[in-house]
Amino acid sequence: MIPKGVTEILYFAFTESRLRVVKFEANSQLVSIGYGTFANTNLISIAIPKGVAQFDDWVFYGTPCPDKSVFKPGNAVVDCKIDACVNLKKETCKNRCVFTKTPKRLKVCLPKKKKFEHDCAQHKGRTPCLKAEVCKFSYGRCVHRCDGKRKLECRKAKFCKTVRAANPCYGCQLVTTCGSSR
Repeated sequence: MIPKGVTEILYFAFTESRLRVVKFEANSQLVSIGYGTFANTNLISIAIPKGVAQFDDWVFYGTPCPDKSVFKPGNAVVDCKIDACVNLKKETCKNRCVFTKTPKRLKVCLPKKKKFEHDCAQHKGRTPCLKAEVCKFSYGRCVHRCDGKRKLECRKAKFCKTVRAANPCYGCQLVTTCGSSR
């Protein structure tokens, strides 16, 4: 997350990093992106603030996106495509977009400590899944014990805690990202 007070990103600032997603704080003051800033990164998603007046074609050189023309001030690029739903009001959020009024922040059940974090999906069978203490095998797949728990269940669970997290579907979003329910 790039803070809103940053007005300039200097030359080659993130070059050859493993960066995939860049987010700017709301009301960003960014005016200039330096030469080669995101060159040779894995960048596929960025919302370039409208106020950016200065950057050249070499800023995004070597990124996985085949069409570099998507990288323009005011564009929100998601998976190398322009996201047409970003910053739309409820009245104009139609067709390929869906508007969600649910709270900006949701309560999510997550592991209590770093030691309880585990990628349970890597286990393909019941036996290896159950060997990992924080995993359970249900409906033919291995999942973390904290996944899908409600607030009360989460509090009671040995490995889990509830945390307030940003709702990725708040406001106007692509139907492919957040479903078609209106």
